[in-house]
Amino acid sequence: MRGLWEPWDEDHLVLDSAVETPDGSVSLVVELVRGLRSTGETADPGIVGR
Repeated sequence: MRGLWEPWDEDHLVLDSAVETPDGSVSLVVELVRGLRSTGETADPGIVGR
């Protein structure tokens, strides 16, 4: 597993938070982090969804 500060080539889904709903189910909030290029670009957060 790589840290978010380390370069990678593929897009990643990163768990932002988990919320338990009143009926007992769990809703996960994830963020798409686009893969970094070898040029040392910073992470580019993408869409956020549930």
